[in-house]
Amino acid sequence: MELTVNFLDGIECNTSSPLNISVGEDVAISCIAKASQDLAYKWMRGDTTLSLSDTLSLTSVTSDQSGTYKLTAVFLDNQLQTDMKFSIHVLSKQSEGKKSLL
Repeated sequence: MELTVNFLDGIECNTSSPLNISVGEDVAISCIAKASQDLAYKWMRGDTTLSLSDTLSLTSVTSDQSGTYKLTAVFLDNQLQTDMKFSIHVLSKQSEGKKSLL
């Protein structure tokens, strides 16, 4: 008799949520989940797919990119999946200046 046990651990990233960044900066969020099989990754914001890898890269961010992003890690046969939500807050130059005065 042969027994196969599939597993999918939680997602770990190179930074934590929420992430505060300044307008015009670049950001790369890399995440990984340990699993018994190769995983497919998908980053989404709302209904829009942004990346099909374990890394989300945003360049020259604007304030309208603030929001909640979702990363899904799934086995290729869709038997197991895990999701993680990630909040990004893009700070304008004005709000940064106000914060530094406090």
